[in-house]
Amino acid sequence: MELSFSKMHGCGNDYIVVDGRELDLDWSNIALKYCERKFSVGADGLLVVKNSNKAPVKMSMYNPDGSEAQMCGNGIRCFTKYIIENEIVEYQQNGLLIETLAGVLTVYPHKNSNGLIDTVNVSMGEPLFSPDKLPVSSALLSLPKIIDHKISVNDQEIQISCVSMGNPHAVAFIEDDVDNFPLDTLGPIVENLDLFPERINFHIVNVLDKTKIKARSWERGAGLTLA
Repeated sequence: MELSFSKMHGCGNDYIVVDGRELDLDWSNIALKYCERKFSVGADGLLVVKNSNKAPVKMSMYNPDGSEAQMCGNGIRCFTKYIIENEIVEYQQNGLLIETLAGVLTVYPHKNSNGLIDTVNVSMGEPLFSPDKLPVSSALLSLPKIIDHKISVNDQEIQISCVSMGNPHAVAFIEDDVDNFPLDTLGPIVENLDLFPERINFHIVNVLDKTKIKARSWERGAGLTLA
């Protein structure tokens, strides 16, 4: 069968976007096949428009490995532009509800003078630091928060802080330039540590000053991404 799609990106996070409201397909398998770079369309994920009984529309996101993600900030911004410009929902500058696996979120789109969506703000909710909300293994559940927790990866000690914004993240603030950090090697190891039963996104960060940071990301199910 033929499947129409759009290719979009937010800050370099790129996605295949499909209107799946009238389709009953194996979206995990489609993501696995078509997100593969060089041999197919290539993307950091597949975004599927679905019907919802909680909001005007539902966003389902599938990683390149076929797993389904709870949420993605850049993804939902692309998704918002897609559903408005394809007239799936009406433009609502004062807030549009979208169902995700992380709950119903509010997005705030803005149209430019040409009538196109040029920016989208997302109300992501409060960051969650409680270990049982991430989740983590029983070894860390006794901690009130996971802040500057030391882990050993390939004989390298890293301090991580963990937070959930609908999906789990481990963040390491380092002094050395993040460009020199072997994220392609250590990223998949951190992602799949036994500490994180549902795997985790891993970010390394340089604090440049009080208003700027420099970061690189390894996303669970996707690998190295630009944001």
